Amino acid sequence: PALKVIDYAPLAPGAPRLKAVSKDSLEVEYAAPPGSSHVSIRVRPVHATIWMPVDSSSGRLVKAAEGASFAFAAGAKCVVKDLEPGTAYVAVLLAKNGMGWGIWSSESPALQLPDDPMAVIVTSSRSWAERDAALRKRAIDVDAVGLCCAFCKSARCSSLNGG
Repeated sequence: PALKVIDYAPLAPGAPRLKAVSKDSLEVEYAAPPGSSHVSIRVRPVHATIWMPVDSSSGRLVKAAEGASFAFAAGAKCVVKDLEPGTAYVAVLLAKNGMGWGIWSSESPALQLPDDPMAVIVTSSRSWAERDAALRKRAIDVDAVGLCCAFCKSARCSSLNGG
């Protein structure tokens, strides 16, 4: 009989991706290896050495395993709450299938949570200057194309001349 992916413990998942949601929470996005049923997520501040599991029901880091569930659905996202503002975090994943737990993923790139609750989290790769330049490119020079509006007060304006 041929062996299948599910005949072995899962391979290591790819490194998770982190995104700031607020000053004290982050989103962990992940994809589990094929055949995985669940993943376990561990998070730690960059300066710390101990990984803390994320409770799948509360989304909080837990120090003691009592009453916590560490199994997340394979191939989804989770939001980790009640983190320290201004701290940089990293995450790792562990996948599970019918044969057991696999091996840990590589560490995610570090994500620094904002200090200021009013800090703007950039979700685009364009700066304001790039955005403004793109808008200027698309802008129509009203006088050049002979268009008008109710506010231009031009003698050619059809809206002011009953046209």
